[in-house]
Amino acid sequence: MKPVLLIRGIISASFLILIAVNIELGKIMISLRSFSLPLILLFFIPFLLTTILNTFSLDILLRSLHYKIPFKTLLRIKFASRSMGLFFPSQVGELSLLPLLKTKHIPFGASLAVFLTDKFISLLILMVFALYGTLSFFTQNIFWNGVLIFVVVLGGMIGCIQSTLIRSLVRKYLLRKYSTLFSGFYDYMKLLGKNGGALSMDVALTLTWIFSTSVIIDGIFKHFQYTVPLLTIIAIQAIGSLSVLLPISISGIGVRESITIFLYTLYGVDPSLSGAIFLLFLFVSYILGGITLLLTAKDFNVTNLKTMMHDENTH
Repeated sequence: MKPVLLIRGIISASFLILIAVNIELGKIMISLRSFSLPLILLFFIPFLLTTILNTFSLDILLRSLHYKIPFKTLLRIKFASRSMGLFFPSQVGELSLLPLLKTKHIPFGASLAVFLTDKFISLLILMVFALYGTLSFFTQNIFWNGVLIFVVVLGGMIGCIQSTLIRSLVRKYLLRKYSTLFSGFYDYMKLLGKNGGALSMDVALTLTWIFSTSVIIDGIFKHFQYTVPLLTIIAIQAIGSLSVLLPISISGIGVRESITIFLYTLYGVDPSLSGAIFLLFLFVSYILGGITLLLTAKDFNVTNLKTMMHDENTH
């Protein structure tokens, strides 16, 4: 195991231990024992529903570039790449989507354009809701700092894609001999940018999974007689989701849970209950992700993937 990955694993474990100590593990276990089976089944829905809706987004974006994959196959690929994302910092494991799509004859340039477009839309929507959250929970100074970050991120991402100089530097110093693998990336991005229908559908599907997940959390809270405004739940979930991008732990483990538990306490939610809820969400995600990786292990044949990339680069 690489030292950096080990350090991030220790940080994730430390955050989880702090949650258990500060909230008291015994109280969390008492809260968990009060969960009925039908209630527990609700915890499986967000992971499954979000992955399915993300697959629809990918399907729409790929079709806008005139690439078609059977939905069942694309769903399997998306489940596999999302599960990989659970085990790497900042969820970079989701980039495994690219070589998996290449096995279905989708060029790396096209798959990267689709991947970044979908992530870009999700990031912008989450940042908008997170900004609402900062205005609700914190001072106006923090809110305006958030607005500045939003503008910088938006401008930076657009600038990086549009700038010929930056793209050439990425090819020369980052991709190097693999730069030819991603040929056509900018052209694919331009095609996607001109397809308002596909982008609108991606936005709608992103809003759907955010809203659906928040409704489930709202239902769980109401089951325990806690009322939190739905828009507030969406804002807190957005802030928690963005914290995953901090490269200090494995896929945001512990960091995301600590932030969301703290923010819900501001609305009077018992931290032992919110701790039980979000630790159970975490546990279910890794159970489903682990099962998915076991079922799709043959898709991650490293030798075959390396051979494929070598042949494509040589070609």
